[in-house]
Amino acid sequence: MQIERDYRSLEPGIGRAISVGVFDGVHLGHRRIFARLVEVARQRGMEPVGVSFDLHPLAIVAPDRVPPLLSTLEERARLLGELGVERLVVLPFDRELAGLTAEEFTRRVLVEALGARAVLEGSNFSFGRGATGSCRLLRRLGRKLGFYCEVLPPVRAGGEIVSSSLIRRCLAEGRVDLAARYLDRPYALPGLVVPGDHRGRTLGFPTANLEVAAERAVPGAGVYAVRVAVDDRSYGGMANLGRRPTFAGERESLEVHLFDYAGDLYGREIVVSFVQRLRNERRLSGPAELAAQLRRDSESAREILARKFTPKSSYATMESV
Repeated sequence: MQIERDYRSLEPGIGRAISVGVFDGVHLGHRRIFARLVEVARQRGMEPVGVSFDLHPLAIVAPDRVPPLLSTLEERARLLGELGVERLVVLPFDRELAGLTAEEFTRRVLVEALGARAVLEGSNFSFGRGATGSCRLLRRLGRKLGFYCEVLPPVRAGGEIVSSSLIRRCLAEGRVDLAARYLDRPYALPGLVVPGDHRGRTLGFPTANLEVAAERAVPGAGVYAVRVAVDDRSYGGMANLGRRPTFAGERESLEVHLFDYAGDLYGREIVVSFVQRLRNERRLSGPAELAAQLRRDSESAREILARKFTPKSSYATMESV
């Protein structure tokens, strides 16, 4: 997977099949689009390309409405690469780009700069100044400017139309198993291990205290069964998200206990994948009751993880609206 940050330097003469969007989370809906994009590109001898932005567009046009992000640009690139996309073009989303009309954006950026010969989008796609461009307009521009246009219907899973906003809502409510269903994988959150207060060690459950990027979506408060990636190895574990009410905590934190791990994690980045919520965060009488509860949580988490968690959704079971 190549990441291109200067779209004007690309050779436009190469025919490309393109999809444009934020693709936050690369969920089932996005995966359906790119599966079809790669298929069309192979059929027509084109390069399959994703086109995204260095900033969420709302950061420029409505900063107070920017949602918490489900993925970084690098994570999106990796996930798209796994689907067969060969290149991710990153557009600098600024006032100039935001000011282009839908036709100007299509002509100048997609056709002239990127050499689009096919454009595939989901049915809720909007583009151009004020997001006034529609899929109907995109089809008309395709006929006018000479590119193939295909609009794919939304994807349903469990009766819901899959979207990034739906996944954010599931995470906020602690329903990480549903979020995993819509993502086709557990939601993964990277974080840097920083010093904590070391209380977990005294209780027999040493924890890694994670510093997470402020712009990332975080599941709701509670205790979770998790998988934790450390370098190229994966460990089972449990995580606590919240304010640690037993110790009158005031600051929200993410603390992770890894099963069967011995070593120093300070200063390292690890990735926590949320498998299932175990319980609400609640205030206990003191360290003894907390230690007993942590033992029960550990048993529950190990049992859940031993089931070899697999998201229920797959390409075979996705429903189109």
